[in-house]
Amino acid sequence: MLEGLTRTRLRHGDRARAPRRPACARVGRACRPALRLLLAGLLLAGAGVERLRAEEGLAPAAPPRPDRVVLDNEQRFEGVIVDEDPSQVTLEVSTAGTGGLGRIRIPRSRIRRIERGDGTPEAPPALVTVREAWFVLYSGGQPVGTRHEVLRSLRVDGQSGFRLEETVVQLAQGQRIPRARYERVEDTDARFLPRRLQWRELREPEAEGPEADSLAPVPRGLQAWERAVTGRVEQGTWRSSWRRGTEEGAGQQPLPGEVWGVLGLRERLLREPRVPGVQRLRVLDVAQDALVDVEAGFASVQPGEGGVDELHWRQERAQRVTRYRGLSVLEDRVDEGVVAVGATPAQARAVEALGRGASVPAAVREVPLVEAGLRLVLPPGDWVATRPVASGLDSGRRVVARLSSALLVADVRVEWDPEGARAHAGPDAQQAALLERLREVCPDLRLLGPRREARQLPGAWRLSLGGTLRETPVHTEVLVAPWGEGVVYCLAALPEASWEAGRQALEDVLASLRPL
Repeated sequence: MLEGLTRTRLRHGDRARAPRRPACARVGRACRPALRLLLAGLLLAGAGVERLRAEEGLAPAAPPRPDRVVLDNEQRFEGVIVDEDPSQVTLEVSTAGTGGLGRIRIPRSRIRRIERGDGTPEAPPALVTVREAWFVLYSGGQPVGTRHEVLRSLRVDGQSGFRLEETVVQLAQGQRIPRARYERVEDTDARFLPRRLQWRELREPEAEGPEADSLAPVPRGLQAWERAVTGRVEQGTWRSSWRRGTEEGAGQQPLPGEVWGVLGLRERLLREPRVPGVQRLRVLDVAQDALVDVEAGFASVQPGEGGVDELHWRQERAQRVTRYRGLSVLEDRVDEGVVAVGATPAQARAVEALGRGASVPAAVREVPLVEAGLRLVLPPGDWVATRPVASGLDSGRRVVARLSSALLVADVRVEWDPEGARAHAGPDAQQAALLERLREVCPDLRLLGPRREARQLPGAWRLSLGGTLRETPVHTEVLVAPWGEGVVYCLAALPEASWEAGRQALEDVLASLRPL
């Protein structure tokens, strides 16, 4: 049968001018019994091999060897790797006493090596991101910079450790404070004690002449001022080299026992059991290329899940107060008058771009809410609007537009409920239903004042709310406007730290709600 099929294909191939039919048409019904026989042969092949080995007196094939994961403390786990990614490995193992199977997840930072079933050793990635966070820095309600923090697991000479990175971009503020970038990197051992430290400070030149009054960024060129320090801790001694502009040098300093770097000490304090108390410590500050005195510790600790702990850090005249829930930052007062607010990478990059004088649209732009027959107006600046695609299947309350500003870290969510006026008649019922669903995503929601009238539309009203969203204290202004049988909900939110800078923009957005 198979030979016949082969000959048939050759004969068709000899006909140069004959139109070729699809493979399925050429094979037809004649090949189906042969294909079934071939499939059956493949399924029985394994059993035939084992029977043949038994007839010849050979031992059965050995079962596959398990995968083995070896930790940095030489503890070993055997099983089958069922999933893995850059941060962890999931191993399926036998459960002692029950004969069943269970799964364990092992962080990559704890793994020294992986031995696959064939015995091939595999080293974990040299650098794996464990935690990353972006912040926008505000002073007086205005953005003055950004901060980017990264914690990575690191392996050096077979030893586990970490790399802590902090990058701060300072925006230019008038003629006295130039734009600057500060980079701090600490490579540490598993206890966050320093191995290698690095600091880089880059200040852009101030504009002179006609450029001083323009928004165009000044080319850095050779006029930029740079300072860098790098070094290693070897046998209890800090050995460093430095560069300031065109000057260079080197130095060394004995260390008094165990001394942490600035980032390493903060991470150690976060990971150890938290107890109230601020202590005086010496740290190796690579920015100063010297040992410095700091006062660091938790001024207050709230035990239990959801508790908020307050970490104080005083160095020279600067004092930093950070409120944590676990490892999440709720509030970070970097210095007097400067607050760090959690942001997305896109928001931080937008702040840096605007700080460089990037142009932003100046014209007002309308955002039509076609479903409701209303419209909003975007304020000048970097505000943008997105709208989901409408569908004939849409029903009930739904989002019809999102307005946002990366510079202000502001967000306006516009919802339309075509039957809201009938479902919740009157402001009291509308307010009660709104607060009930908002508390599902913000348990600590609170009223900041009484309900008040909004005069741009008949029956419209306003409400001011406070609460915590994604670990950030947020101020939300609400506009509820009955319109026909439906209701429009505008939820305009800003981090509390940027409220003064963005409140007028939110007021302008809400006040612009009008009929089309």
